[in-house]
Amino acid sequence: MTRTSRFTTAATLLLAVLIMTFGCKSSNSDPTPTNLTSFQGSWKITGLTVNPGYMGVTDLATGLQLLGETCLKDAVITFNSNGTISNNLATQASCTNATNTQKVIAAFFGPTTTYTESGAQATLVTNGQTVQATRVFTTTSSTVTAQLPYDLGGNAVATTYTVVLTKQ
Repeated sequence: MTRTSRFTTAATLLLAVLIMTFGCKSSNSDPTPTNLTSFQGSWKITGLTVNPGYMGVTDLATGLQLLGETCLKDAVITFNSNGTISNNLATQASCTNATNTQKVIAAFFGPTTTYTESGAQATLVTNGQTVQATRVFTTTSSTVTAQLPYDLGGNAVATTYTVVLTKQ
């Protein structure tokens, strides 16, 4: 093999290596998922806690299940683009006799509730009562926290309510 042909072969190999190294698109070019920024759409309640606890219970989602109410896992809350909120409780068989779950959902996400959102804040208005809440979004969920001057029983006990919503 002559010096020129060795040089040509080496140059061709080097060029092939450079093209393979720098010319191919990386398979990890998918963009990083972005966090949600709005309530608009349908959500499931996947967490529900109160502090202080109501009748000794802080995890209401578990407490409602212990009472035999499985409605929460079937409930879908929809934040409509016109600022209203709707839910599917009336169409879920598991919600027919789930009076405690219905009360909890109606308190925040009932058929007369409206909402607005701005930055990390959300405002819910139900039956003339305005509730200010903070919200934190991830790529698939939102945690909403609000403090009200009363507990679930209507007693004058300042209570923090935390609801975890998972996007559907």
